[in-house]
Amino acid sequence: MELVHLDKLDIRYEIILENDLNIINLLMQDKDNNYYYLIKKDDKKIIMGNIAKQINSTKLTLVKNSLMESLLNVKSGFVSIFCLLENKIDNLTVLIDSRLSTVNPLLESTDPLWVTFYDLSCSKFIKLKYQDMLKYINSIDLPTYDVIL
Repeated sequence: MELVHLDKLDIRYEIILENDLNIINLLMQDKDNNYYYLIKKDDKKIIMGNIAKQINSTKLTLVKNSLMESLLNVKSGFVSIFCLLENKIDNLTVLIDSRLSTVNPLLESTDPLWVTFYDLSCSKFIKLKYQDMLKYINSIDLPTYDVIL
């Protein structure tokens, strides 16, 4: 299903068997039951209080596994942007680590930035350009914010 949606959006992608880009995805909520899907580099500890301040929210906590399964139809550890296509959350905001959109000047590369996510079967990964990830998220019509981690 996610590949059909990518094809409709004319997004190029690669299917790979291993995640080589160290991206993690988390589902969080505040005490008012607002939900936040965070896409971040897996290189720093998350300080929930800092994120909460940036988005003018109350204390953030990770969503419990059983709730995540009912809201996104996915098990803990397999959260992916592709779960958002048919999510059951009315008040969901996507938060993106601002470092994902920057190129390391030491690499002197002209290659596009890439991100990798589990597919819905949780058996392989789909690799997209960063800008195509944004296009995909925008097609689902969810609010999106960059956060500084």
